[in-house]
Amino acid sequence: MALAPRKEAGVQGRIRDILREFVGQKFNDVTIVGVEPEYEVDRRSADIAVLKDDNKPILLIETKKIKRDARGFSVERRFIVTSEDVVGQVVSYAAILKSKGIYVPFVATANDKQLALFSFLKSSSESS
Repeated sequence: MALAPRKEAGVQGRIRDILREFVGQKFNDVTIVGVEPEYEVDRRSADIAVLKDDNKPILLIETKKIKRDARGFSVERRFIVTSEDVVGQVVSYAAILKSKGIYVPFVATANDKQLALFSFLKSSSESS
């Protein structure tokens, strides 16, 4: 039995490894072509981006593993995957990309135990 990653980088790596198994596969006429760590979004970066056949993201993922020091003791605390701060962070990346003409239909937040996936509907005024 494998132990869960103890650091945010471990969580990211584990998620990337799973998602990379889908590279080259087609879903609803969209081919997954890559999984990129630290995907740049206007001088910031999303932890993970899953890229589709036009090399634009179909999914952005933000991961967290918070480590705090309380009275000299190291204490780890998982963030809640639906917390406003973390969801807001990944949604802001999608909004920045949308302002540049890149529609990202899915965003997610994850820790080492949970993943929350959110989808954005494309308005009828937006083209494909």
